[in-house]
Amino acid sequence: MTSASFQSGSDLEITANLNAAFQCDGKFICIDFYRDGQKVGRHFVLASREAVEVGMRIAQTGLPEDFPISAGPNSVRVFGNKLREYGESCTVSAA
Repeated sequence: MTSASFQSGSDLEITANLNAAFQCDGKFICIDFYRDGQKVGRHFVLASREAVEVGMRIAQTGLPEDFPISAGPNSVRVFGNKLREYGESCTVSAA
């Protein structure tokens, strides 16, 4: 999957110095994290359905799971909700 295949992208400011960049290719959500403009952690790829499930779980618990988020539970929940919403909207249109 190359960046040219992405249908959409979105950024989320988690804290003043931590951002998450989401990209969708119609089936998968790719997430990268940036602290002070420098990439941190690994490149995450989740199927849309998995993104919805993981996002819901993070939003409910306020725990970041495997994501490199050092922030309070409210900021983590915002990330979880964004991940869930992005998973719901990242689908391939039926032909």
